[in-house]
Amino acid sequence: MPKKTIFILVSIIILLIAAVIAYFLFFRDFSFSPQTGENNQNYSQIPKEEILTLPTEEELASWTDYKSEGFSFEVKYPKDWTKIFSSKQGLEIVSFNSLPEPIEGREDLTSAPKIVFTVMAIADNESPDFEKAVEAEKQRMGRYYPVAKKQESKVLLKGISGQKLVFDDENGYAVDYVFLKEGTIYKIIGELIEKDQKFIETFQKIVSTFKF
Repeated sequence: MPKKTIFILVSIIILLIAAVIAYFLFFRDFSFSPQTGENNQNYSQIPKEEILTLPTEEELASWTDYKSEGFSFEVKYPKDWTKIFSSKQGLEIVSFNSLPEPIEGREDLTSAPKIVFTVMAIADNESPDFEKAVEAEKQRMGRYYPVAKKQESKVLLKGISGQKLVFDDENGYAVDYVFLKEGTIYKIIGELIEKDQKFIETFQKIVSTFKF
């Protein structure tokens, strides 16, 4: 075989080996996104839009709106639920529970609510640290659910990325979302007296109406 031919073959082999090495060094952490048609690093770690159960039109007809005056969020909830509100500078907490407003002489309404839905909005004039906010929420909820089975995942809600925390133990079942938008930490919390699918769906329906 002529020396020129051997040289060309060796050169081709070297180029192929170099191409393979380059692929493993620079492109192995990228995957192709079928949704965007773009290469995304660690695509499996990109938060996915939370899929929630939506309220029916009939249910929405019997719900009412809550709109925050101090912050930009709003949410819908059943009209007959109890609302508890508190706020101070840079903080707003509004909670709705599945017990109707107390009625004098109705001792049967003093039992624990089946569902408690809470929104906490915390403004930070400095740069809020999202990861610290998530860790603080884990610790806070862990005090209420000390032996809970915990699950954690990244989610999107109305296009805003956040962290979803789930606590499941003998004391009840809680789902906790933490989001950061424009310098404000939002915590959307659902606490259920028991892990009942009907209660979970009700919580999801309320969350689905939330607007930042």
